[in-house]
Amino acid sequence: MGVAISPYLHPSRNPVFSRYLCGTLPKDGGFSDLRHGVNAMILASLHSLRAQVAIVVAILVLVLSCIFGSVIGESSISSLKEQTGLQLTESAYLMVDRLDFDMSARAKELAVLSDLEALRDPARAGQARRLLNSLSHNFPSYSWIGLTDAHGTVVAATDSVLEGVDISKRPVFANGVDKVFVGDVHEAVLLAKLLPNPSGEAMKFVDISMPVRDENGRLAGVLATHLSWKWAYEVGRTLLEPLQRRLPSLEFLVIGEDGTVLLGPRQLIGQPLGLQLPRVVSKSGSVETWPDGIQYLTGAAKSVGIGDYAGLGWTVIARQPVTVAFAEALKVRSEIFAWGSALSIAFAIIGWFAAGMITQPVNKIADAAARLSEGANVSIPLLHGSREVETLSVAIRHLVDSLTSKRSQLAMVEGIAYRDVVTGLPNRAALEKYVEAVRSEWREGLSYGVLCLDLDGFKPVNDRFGHATGMRCFSKSE
Repeated sequence: MGVAISPYLHPSRNPVFSRYLCGTLPKDGGFSDLRHGVNAMILASLHSLRAQVAIVVAILVLVLSCIFGSVIGESSISSLKEQTGLQLTESAYLMVDRLDFDMSARAKELAVLSDLEALRDPARAGQARRLLNSLSHNFPSYSWIGLTDAHGTVVAATDSVLEGVDISKRPVFANGVDKVFVGDVHEAVLLAKLLPNPSGEAMKFVDISMPVRDENGRLAGVLATHLSWKWAYEVGRTLLEPLQRRLPSLEFLVIGEDGTVLLGPRQLIGQPLGLQLPRVVSKSGSVETWPDGIQYLTGAAKSVGIGDYAGLGWTVIARQPVTVAFAEALKVRSEIFAWGSALSIAFAIIGWFAAGMITQPVNKIADAAARLSEGANVSIPLLHGSREVETLSVAIRHLVDSLTSKRSQLAMVEGIAYRDVVTGLPNRAALEKYVEAVRSEWREGLSYGVLCLDLDGFKPVNDRFGHATGMRCFSKSE
């Protein structure tokens, strides 16, 4: 099994690495040189075509994955926003419609009760008390039901609470003398200490009252009730339980006409909403940033009443945190980003090997060219494969042959210029070139010498045997 070694680790390509292999690095700087050499190898590897192809492929796949994930994520969020916003708005309509329906139903029940003979005759207070207790027992949402005379004194009440007390100054009597009155949510005043309160929380009621008239149409009294606000909590709970299976973390808030939170999270009850209610209603199904800094997808519906019941101007808001509402879309987007990152690494590896296969012939040509430059007796390989690689190898082969021929010719000309024609020995020009080369490479601690040789007695040889014989003799003396 062969081991591929990067050409940048070859001693001929990296002098520092060569010195390291040979053990010639100096003790007082070898590690620094080695570090620079390794950095140079890394930088050279990163600048290779193979590495650049892998990096470009990885970046391209990652960018495409990010774009694809962003587009899909935003499209999913937009679709979820529309669908979930519609569901929240429908949920708010269900809640407000249920509240209006129950209030209307309670008012109708009392209207039927007020027509009974037992309530129209103040002398039959005992019978009236039994009827009121029966109604309260069957409908626990009634915290208190009382019947007053025409002057506002309670003559009959559930469990006899407040009987004999004058409530003529209370809104529940004053507003119920002439017509059906439905009052907004308020805290208990007279009944706060008279009714059982296991929770210990402030008791809140909704008032419903209406006139009771005798056979002649004269005012006989007022039928007044305090409807426990816990009834609204029960309505919200019964609606929330099935809805939260489809809309996790769903919350209902009931907002009064003055913008005060009547029903909702404990920390918000009795506090101003903190949002522009008309805008919330008009943009139902939109994302709102609430005073706590959390963004909620919000749906809203305003009470319009049912039949004779005109409503109390309540607004019901159904909200869901965007992190929950858009959880599926955010999860899909995160998964796309994760898969994109994994694919970018995978494609980078594939690109690395693919680029290696493409550049392998070019590396062979480059390696042969490098060995030629070092003086090795090799030839440029003639490669077969792609047309471009084959053309390149043929062209470089011809170029090397041409350069080799020209170098031989130059060497021949240089030999003629720097050697004596007759003797073939180096001449004065060769001596001057050599001295100049030695001078340029001289450094401290380097020394060299000059040997001079003078040969005499050539004239007799020339005179006796001729110049040709004298030159041959001079050549032999070399």
